[in-house]
Amino acid sequence: MLGVLALAGAAYLAAPLLGGGAAGQRTHTVYAVSAAVTAQCEGLILREERPLVSQDGYLLVAARDGERLPAGGLIAVEARSAEALAAARGALFDGARDVPEAVMALSEAVDGARGDVRAALDALETALSGGRTEAAGTPEGGITADEPGLFSSYSDGLWQLAAEDCDTPPELAALLAGEGPPAPEGAYGSLVTGTRWRFAALVDEDAAAGLAPGGQAQLTLAQGTFSVRVESVSPPEGGQCAVLFSCGGHLADMLHARRGRGELAVTRAEGLYVPAEALHGRGTERYVIVSGPAGPQETAVTPVCEYAGGWLLETGGALREGAAVLLG
Repeated sequence: MLGVLALAGAAYLAAPLLGGGAAGQRTHTVYAVSAAVTAQCEGLILREERPLVSQDGYLLVAARDGERLPAGGLIAVEARSAEALAAARGALFDGARDVPEAVMALSEAVDGARGDVRAALDALETALSGGRTEAAGTPEGGITADEPGLFSSYSDGLWQLAAEDCDTPPELAALLAGEGPPAPEGAYGSLVTGTRWRFAALVDEDAAAGLAPGGQAQLTLAQGTFSVRVESVSPPEGGQCAVLFSCGGHLADMLHARRGRGELAVTRAEGLYVPAEALHGRGTERYVIVSGPAGPQETAVTPVCEYAGGWLLETGGALREGAAVLLG
């Protein structure tokens, strides 16, 4: 269902209800509104990724969650024993300093009390990175990235999901209804490659009518609000369309979820606002009753959308901003 998000102009945050209408009836002063039309959507986040799997009982994950790794960058270390694991940890993180200590050392270096500023900055960078020293190299049993990508501690069984697997409403609805397969056995994360993420969403047919491949839209998910590109819009089935959106930024924000619910800003609606009780119908016709010097007059109107307990009506007709319409 379409809804309206917010007024564009604060000047019209309220309009007076007047008591001087015909036969003492209440009236409402018509005012103009420009507002964002929104729709709720639900879908799946698609990434170019592959799971990282190890059956080793002694695994040390060296990469930080969300870290961008070059080809050959160290992801983890498989050790043969607890002793070997401890040795690998020492080789990778030896000399790590707590962030508060590193900040204090930098402050002392800047003040000239003691220490070298450059060395203090390097120590702080090491502490902020979790203490890993880049000079440690790749230890025995090291697992490295075979291509550049982002390391994510998240993994599930839908990592192979592609756009063509959810490009119709029934396919996408079935995927959303199920729990999905579990992550591969031994998975400890994923390597996310590429630069774009996609969101395959079920969107109300009326809202999807305002979307076209190649167009732009604004999508709000739990991770934030994003400007997205419309990749495709399916034919409607059961009142819904499967819409594929893509975004070329904020990939690091989208690493830890597969499902998403959000709000789609479809377009902007402009019109004249009247409360619901001011709008009347006769068959397919809609009208309001305008109070004027000559007495009450029926004025034909065309609704645009529901808004704030009332309706936005098309402009350009007989109804004008500032007119007093009868309520009830």
